[in-house]
Amino acid sequence: MGHVRCALSLPARAWIPGLALALALGPAGEAGASGYAIKEQSGRQLGSAFAGAGSSAQDPSVLFFNPAGIARLPGYRVSGVFSAVVARTEFDNDDSSLEGIAPVPVPIPGGNGGDAGKTALVPALYATAQTPVDFLHLGLGVNAPFGLSTEYEDDWVGRYSALDSRLTTYNFNPVAAVQVTPWLSLGAGAQFQHADAKLTRALDFGTILAGLGVPGAVPFGADGEIELKADDWGYGYTVGALLEPREGTRLGVSYRSYINEHLDGTAKFDGVPPPLAAVPQFTDQDATARVSTPDSVEISLHQDLGTRWAVMADAQWTNWSRFQVLRVDFKDDGVPSNVVSEQWHDTWFYSIGAQYAPLRPLTLRGGFAYDETPVSDDHRTAPLPDQDRFWITAGASYQWNRLIGLNVGYAHIFVREAEIDEETLIGPLTYRTHGDYEAAIDIASLQLDLRF
Repeated sequence: MGHVRCALSLPARAWIPGLALALALGPAGEAGASGYAIKEQSGRQLGSAFAGAGSSAQDPSVLFFNPAGIARLPGYRVSGVFSAVVARTEFDNDDSSLEGIAPVPVPIPGGNGGDAGKTALVPALYATAQTPVDFLHLGLGVNAPFGLSTEYEDDWVGRYSALDSRLTTYNFNPVAAVQVTPWLSLGAGAQFQHADAKLTRALDFGTILAGLGVPGAVPFGADGEIELKADDWGYGYTVGALLEPREGTRLGVSYRSYINEHLDGTAKFDGVPPPLAAVPQFTDQDATARVSTPDSVEISLHQDLGTRWAVMADAQWTNWSRFQVLRVDFKDDGVPSNVVSEQWHDTWFYSIGAQYAPLRPLTLRGGFAYDETPVSDDHRTAPLPDQDRFWITAGASYQWNRLIGLNVGYAHIFVREAEIDEETLIGPLTYRTHGDYEAAIDIASLQLDLRF
């Protein structure tokens, strides 16, 4: 390792400030939907792969997909949804290395990171009310439309790119809808969204100390850690329309706006060795980042086939191209901003489904969906190694009596194998995470409907 220390000793002081660039606040997760969206907002609709989610209008959860749908719900109703998302994400290393300290790349020691997927419970609550003015309906949705997380073992080879990544959102969505004509209803609502983010990654203090000529220091021999926590409130809106040109045929169109989040928080360092403890770049400090959750447009169709059968379809466009560059600013003037090119692109979600009612209180459902990823192959990162997905779903509803209904849904999501070749640049050094990901997701949802 003496050769490495000699190679690093001269330029080390020039690039030490750049180590702050190792921190990037990013969306985290192996969420049910592509990107970092959480689509599982309805146990009933999960069973049909969300085909017809914005047009079937069978319970209060429709307000998430199309606020106009609540105009078809008489009386007072409440739906509580609990979804368990079990994600498996496994990495297979292929020559991950550190470049810039020797004439040839130096392999980064470590394992594959274990199962980086997380199991999460996603709750949602919806309530609707028909006002004394019969054509006016009000509703409220409380849910988590974005989030989930990835978590790697501390000694994995990509630790300088990501360790733990988490994004949690809480969205409050009051809506109103009017029945304009017997065949047309319109709806609109506001979004009040709180975002809470956490990201940690390892710092290679061993290489820095070796570059400074500290006796006994070797690359990868003294890892530390940096953690960023930040949160903020953001605001947006939803609008929608539901048409029924003839009995049994319903078409829904809706729009959910983007929400800008100006996240404020702190960057904290752990394991900083004594020779670097006084360096401003490695002291706890305030940090900010601007992120924007995407807007989307959804088109939904529900078609009854007699009294027992119905078929549904859905298409949703999501404006993920808003996420082009991620910038983190540090409050200390001596610490440079971190700018990461993400280059996400817009996506489509397509689904088809069917339902069958063999008995009056029982309805069975099934569906299939194709979900595009916004992540291009040359910009895939360890916090979110996303890829295209295929959904297979099934579900059932049982109306116990006039007041109580129970819905269950299940989905297995096949995720295409994803290659990653991520580079984390620290001055003249490049930490390269290279390999392949295999992933799969299972979702189980339970929904209780109450009528008053």
